[in-house]
Amino acid sequence: MSSLELLGIEPPPAIKGKAILNQELITKFKATAIQDADNKVYVQFPFNGKELNLNDNYPVALQRLFSLLKQLKNEKDLNAYNEIIQLQLKTGIIETVPETEIDQGPQYYIPHRVIVKMESLTTKLRIVLDASSHMKNEISLNDCVHPGPSILKSILGILLRSRITRYLVIADIEKAFHQVRVQRGHRNATMFLWLKDPTKPPTPDNIITYRFTRLPFGITASPFLLAITILLYMELNPHPINEKIKENLYVDNVLFTPMSQEEALKNYAHSKEAFQKMHMNLREFLCNSEQVMDQIPVDDKSKSTKVKVLGHSWDSIADTYTIKIAKPPEGRPTKRNIASFQASTYDPTGVLSPIVVPIKSLMAKINDTKTKWKDPIPDHLMPEFEQIRATFTEPTYTVPRQITPLQGYTKASLIIFSDASLEHYAMCAYIRFECSDNTVESKLIFSKSRIRPKNLKNLTIPRMELLGAVIAANAASTLTSELQIPFSSITLFCDNTAALHWIIHKKSEDKWVQARVKSITENLDSLSQKGYKASFRYVPTAQNPADIASRGATLAQLKTDPMWFNGAAFLQETEESWPPTLENSPEDPKEFHCFLLGLQIQDLPGQDIIVQHTVTDAATPTEQSVVPYERTNSLRKLVTIMQKVMRWVHRIVKKRNERHPNRQYFWRGIHMKEYAMATIMNNEVTKRVVAHQYILQDHYKDAEKQWEIQPPSSPDITKDTKGIYHYSNSYVNKKHKNMPKSLIYIVHKHPLAQLIALDYHISGLHQGPKDTVRDITNKYWIKHIVALSKTIRATCVTCRRRHGNPYHYPFATQLPSIRTQICRPFQNVGIDYFGPISYKNALGETSKLWVMLATCLLTRAVHLEVVPDNTTSSFLLAMRRFIGRRGTPRTIVSDNAPAFSLGYAMMNADIISMISSSLSLTSYLASKEIEVKQITPFAPWQGGAYERIVGIVKNLFYKSIGRLQLSYVEVETLMIECEGIINSRPITANSISISDTAAIRPIDFMLPQAELSIPNNLENRTSTKIGVTEKQTREYLKHLDNLRVQLWDEFYKEMYTGKQAPTYNDKAHCSVKPQLNHVVLVKTPNVPRYRWPLGRIIKLLPSTDGHIRSVRLKCKNAEIERAVNQLIPLELSTQDIDLYTDTTAV
Repeated sequence: MSSLELLGIEPPPAIKGKAILNQELITKFKATAIQDADNKVYVQFPFNGKELNLNDNYPVALQRLFSLLKQLKNEKDLNAYNEIIQLQLKTGIIETVPETEIDQGPQYYIPHRVIVKMESLTTKLRIVLDASSHMKNEISLNDCVHPGPSILKSILGILLRSRITRYLVIADIEKAFHQVRVQRGHRNATMFLWLKDPTKPPTPDNIITYRFTRLPFGITASPFLLAITILLYMELNPHPINEKIKENLYVDNVLFTPMSQEEALKNYAHSKEAFQKMHMNLREFLCNSEQVMDQIPVDDKSKSTKVKVLGHSWDSIADTYTIKIAKPPEGRPTKRNIASFQASTYDPTGVLSPIVVPIKSLMAKINDTKTKWKDPIPDHLMPEFEQIRATFTEPTYTVPRQITPLQGYTKASLIIFSDASLEHYAMCAYIRFECSDNTVESKLIFSKSRIRPKNLKNLTIPRMELLGAVIAANAASTLTSELQIPFSSITLFCDNTAALHWIIHKKSEDKWVQARVKSITENLDSLSQKGYKASFRYVPTAQNPADIASRGATLAQLKTDPMWFNGAAFLQETEESWPPTLENSPEDPKEFHCFLLGLQIQDLPGQDIIVQHTVTDAATPTEQSVVPYERTNSLRKLVTIMQKVMRWVHRIVKKRNERHPNRQYFWRGIHMKEYAMATIMNNEVTKRVVAHQYILQDHYKDAEKQWEIQPPSSPDITKDTKGIYHYSNSYVNKKHKNMPKSLIYIVHKHPLAQLIALDYHISGLHQGPKDTVRDITNKYWIKHIVALSKTIRATCVTCRRRHGNPYHYPFATQLPSIRTQICRPFQNVGIDYFGPISYKNALGETSKLWVMLATCLLTRAVHLEVVPDNTTSSFLLAMRRFIGRRGTPRTIVSDNAPAFSLGYAMMNADIISMISSSLSLTSYLASKEIEVKQITPFAPWQGGAYERIVGIVKNLFYKSIGRLQLSYVEVETLMIECEGIINSRPITANSISISDTAAIRPIDFMLPQAELSIPNNLENRTSTKIGVTEKQTREYLKHLDNLRVQLWDEFYKEMYTGKQAPTYNDKAHCSVKPQLNHVVLVKTPNVPRYRWPLGRIIKLLPSTDGHIRSVRLKCKNAEIERAVNQLIPLELSTQDIDLYTDTTAV
C-alpha cells in the first residue's frame, strides 16, 4: 500500500539507485540459468542460504491434503481437480520423484488448495500452492528464497502509455509460470501430495508424491524467474519486437500501443513468433479495432470483449476503463477494516484520488488514538465514518481509455498543478493538446495525494505547499520518462506565494526549505538536460484543480466538476492569457507577493518617520509581554530568544530602509539603538547584554500588568536611564572594589526571579540553598530569596535524582483477613522456591535440585516438596503432590522478586512467570478454583509470611549439613525432617506451671499430639548380635539422627533468640503522595543510583484497606509494577511544595 502511494512521485535519484541495484541482481541470476540442446532455458531458485535449515513440511502438507479432500466433497469438483493434476503430469509440468533423486537438493512439500473463479475466461477451478506454510518454529520455502528485484516495467508507466495511443492490443501468456523450466537439483523443493486413486480414501498406500518440473505459482521468486527467462530468450533471439515486449510486459500480460491498424497486426504476428521461440504460447489477443480482430485466428483471439488490464476492466468495444471502487464495511468497523477499505480502491494513476482523501484523514485520526488493529474505531469517529460511507454508493466508475484527440494533435504540453491543505498535499497532471483545427483539449493523466507527515509537527501551509511542489516536480520527471510524447513545454502551477518565492529566488535560510528547493531544482535541471523547458507559475486557488485532490471530494462532486478531469479553464485559451511567468519577478517577499496577486504597493509619506521598536513599549496595558518568560526554564535561553527577536526586528527595518532610502525609520528606544550599534560593531557580547537589560526592564512592566506590583518607593531604590531599578543601603561597601556598588532589584513574584535563581543553582553545579543565595546577592536583590532558593532546589529534577526520598510506604498495622479467618490448614497458603541445593546422583556426579515451600498463612504449618528442576511440569507435579496430601488451597500468595542472586532467583522469581505463561498450569489452577495473588516485584516484605519460613529452613539445612553432599533421597529425608521440626514448633506461649495449657503447634491442627520422629538409637537394641548390614544401617540412621538433632538446635536458636518486633524509619520517605502521571526514579538493586531508570505512573493499585502500596509504571516502553517506597518522585506539583510566603517589606 505504501509503495502504491509513492508510485509516480518518487525522487529520480531513488529510482535510479533501484535500477542500478536491479541490474546487478539480474546479471547475477542470469549466470545461474542453463540451456539444453533445444535452447530451452532452465533456472534455479535464488536461495538465500536458509535452505540448509529447511524442514520438509510433510506433516503440514499431509494435514492440508485431508482438509482439501473434505472441501472437494462434490465428485464433480474432485474429478476436475484430479484432471488438472493428470493433465500437468501428461504435459510434463509435474513428475513423480525418481528414486535416484529423492535426497537431491532442498526438500519441501507444498500444501495446495482449490479456488473457484466463475468470472475467469479460461480456468474456473484453480490450484493454489502455499509455499509460505511451515511447522511451528520452522521456516517455509518462501523464507529460503530471495524474491528478486522488480525487473518488470512499472505498472504506472504501462497504464499511462495505454491511454495515449489510438489502438491498444493486449495478450496473455498461456500458463506462463509453467513454461519456465526448473533445474533438476531444485525440483525437490516443489514436491506436493496427491492421491493415486481419488475415489479411495487417503491411506498411506494411496498417497503419491509429485514434484514440479516447471515453475509453480505461489513462490515469491516466480515473477522474477519468469521475467529472467523471457529476457534470456530475447537475448538468444534478437528481434525489434523485443523492445516493445520489454516496455509493456507485466508478469504474464503483454500490451502493445500501436498508432495504426497495420502496426497492430505487425505487433500480433511478431510477438506470436517471438514467444514461440521462447517455447511459450501468446494467446487471448484483444484489440479495440474490429478490423484487426477479424484478421487474428480464432485460437489466438480472446473470447470476450471485456477483460482485466492491470487491475482495471477494459471494454474494447466502448474503449473504456472501469475502476472498481471499494465498498465500505458494514456496522462498526475495526481499524483493520478501515485500512482494508482505504487500500481496496485500486487506482495507480490517481483518476479518483480525491475520494480516498477523507478515508486517509480518518485513518490518521484512528492511529492517533492508539487503537489496536482488531479493535473497533472510537465512538467519536463514527459520525465521520458514517459521512464517508454515505458517499460510497457506486461500485465502479468508467473513464475513456484514450485521452488524445481523435483527430490527432500538432503539439502537446504537460501541465501540473500542486496544492496543500492542513492535512494533505497533492498534485494533478494534465496533457494539453493543440490540434490542427485550432482547438485545444486538456485531459487528466495522473494525480496523487499524500497525507501530512506524522514526524513533522511544525508544518505550516507554505511548507505543505512546498511538499506539494516537490511531488509535482517528481511527477514531471516520471511522466516525461514513461510517456512517449515530445512535450513542447512543462508548466508547474502553485497557488502559494511563499512557496513560489522559495523556489524561484532560493532566499530562504531554513535548511528544511533549502533541501526541498534543492530537490525541485535538480528535477528542473534534469528535465532541461532532456530537452524540456520547465517553469513554475502562480495560479489562483479557485482555478487550481489540485485543491480538489488536497481537500477531497465525493464521486458525485467529481462527476459534476469539469475542472477535475479537464483542468483549469484558462488551459483552453492561449498561453498569453495564462497567469504571468515568474522570470522577472521581484526578489523582495512583499513585492513578490503583490506582483503575483496584481496588487499595488502603497507609497508611504515622504518625511522621515521616527518609530519605536515593537518590543520596547506595550500598546495597551492588557497586552501580553513579548518576552516568553513561561516558555523556558533557563535565563540564558531567554536571553538568546530575545536576542534573536531583536535581530529579526533589526533586519526587517534595515531591509525596509534599503527599499525606501528617502523614507527611513529610526530607532527611538535605547535598547534597539544600542543593539543597532552592536550590530555595526559586530559585537556579540554587547548584543547579549542589551537583550538581558531589555528583559530586566520589561519584567517591571509585566509585573505591573499581571499582579499590579511596582518597585516600592524608597530612597534605597533608584531607577537608571535604561529603566532598571537598583537597590543599595548602608552596609554595602561602595569603596571596596570587590564589593557590589548596588544590586539589581527583581520583583520576587515575577517568573524572572525563579529563572535567575534556577540559573545560579545550575551554574553552581546544584549547590545548596545557602551557597545559591550568596551568589545571587552579589548581583540581585530579591525579596524572600532564601525561601525561593529552597523551592528551586526542591523542584530541581537533577537534585531530586541524587538526593530525593521515595514515597512513604503505609506498612500494614493489622493482619489481612486470609491470616485471621478460621479455616482448615493449608486453605490459604504462600508458595516460594529456594535453591539450588547440590546433591550426588546415582553416577556420583554433582547435580542440583530445588525445594518448593508451602506455608499455611493461618496455622503457620509448612509443607516442603523437593523438585528436580525449575520447569513448569515439575512445579505442577509438586503442586499435585501437595494438594494430594494437604488438600486444595483456596488462595495462593506467590513471590515475584526477580533480582536476587543467580541460584536463588532462578526459582524464587519464576513462579509468577510460570503461572502467567503456561497454559497447562493456568488450566490446572482454574480447574481447582485456586486464586493466585502476586506480590509486587522487588517487594519481598509483602511475602514475609513465607520468606521468614524460607530463611528458617535454609539456616536449619545448611548449618546442619555444612559442606556435605548427600544423595537425593537423603536430601529429601532431611527436608521432611525440617518440615516436622518446624511444624512441631510452639506458636503459643510454652507452659510454665502444671495448670498451664500445653503450647499449640502447627502439627496439632493436622495430627494432634503427634510425635514426628522414630527411635533409631543403636544403644537401645534388644539383640546382642547384629549382622553387618544391620550394623551399617543403624550407623547410617544414627548419622541422620545426629543431623536431625542439629536441626532442632538450630531451629530453637533461630526461632526464639533475640527476635524483636520490626521497626520502620518514616524519616527516609518524602511527604508527597503518589499520583497519576508522576515522573519517578525507579530504584533498581545492584545498579548505581545515577543509572536508575525513569518511569511514569499510569495506574494506582490500592490495597483492600484503601492505601496505595503499589503502582503500575510506564518504564522503557514496558509496563512494570513496583512498591511506592522504591519510587522517588522527581517533578512536584505546586500543591506538594511549601511555597515561600509574600510580605510587603522590601
